[in-house]
Amino acid sequence: MKALFFLSLSFFMLISTFTLAQAPQNAREAVQNERQIRRDRSLLARDRQELAAFDRKRMRIYEAWKAGDIQSVRLLKKELLKDMDREIAQARAWLSQTQAEVHQSKKELQQEKDELARDRQDARHPRHDALDDARDLHRDRHDKRDDRRDLADDKRDRNQAAKRLDRMIEIRNQLLAYEFVLNGAPGDNPINKLRLLDEFQHIMEKQVNALARELGEDIQERKEDARERRDDRRERREKY
Repeated sequence: MKALFFLSLSFFMLISTFTLAQAPQNAREAVQNERQIRRDRSLLARDRQELAAFDRKRMRIYEAWKAGDIQSVRLLKKELLKDMDREIAQARAWLSQTQAEVHQSKKELQQEKDELARDRQDARHPRHDALDDARDLHRDRHDKRDDRRDLADDKRDRNQAAKRLDRMIEIRNQLLAYEFVLNGAPGDNPINKLRLLDEFQHIMEKQVNALARELGEDIQERKEDARERRDDRRERREKY
C-alpha cells in the first residue's frame, strides 16, 4: 500500500514539475516569436525596396541594349551582378533560417507528443476532474495536428528556398561569363541573356512572397501562443 502511495505521489510530482516548466517555455517561445515578427517586417520592407530597385535597373539595361548603348549595358551588368551577389547571400541566410525552423518545429512536435502521452495517462487514471482531463487530451491532440502541419510547411519552405538559391547562382554565373557585344557571333542572341534577369527578378518576387507568408504564419503563431499560455494558467489553477 505504501509503495502504491509513493508511486502515485511521484507521478503527481512529475506532472506538477512538467506543468510548472511548460509555462516559462511557452513564454520564451512567445518572446522569440515577437522578435521574429519584428525581424520579418523589417526584412520584408528591405526586400521590397531592393526588388523595386532591381526592376528599374533591369528595365534600363533593356533600353540601353535596344538603343545600342553597349557601354551602359556593360556598366548596368556590373551593377546587377553586385545586386545578385547580395540577393544570393540573403537567400543563403534565408535557407539557414528555414532549416533552423524545421529543427525547431521537430522539437515542438516532440514536446507536444510527450504532453499528449501524459494527458492520455491522466485520462486513463484521472486524479482530479475526469472531464477536464478529457478536455486537455482533446486540446493537445489539436495542438499536435497543428505542430505536424507546421513541420510540413517548414520543410516545404526549406526545400523551395534551396531550389531558389541554386537557380539564382546558376543565373548569376551565366551572366558573369557572358560578354555583351554588338554584332556578335551568328546564333548568339543577347536578348536570351537579358531574359535571365527577368527570371532572377521573378525568383526575388517569390522570395518576397515567402517572407510575407512567414510573417503571416508568425502572427498566427502569436495567437496560438497566447491561447497556450491561457491554457497553462488554467491548468495551474486546477492542479493547485
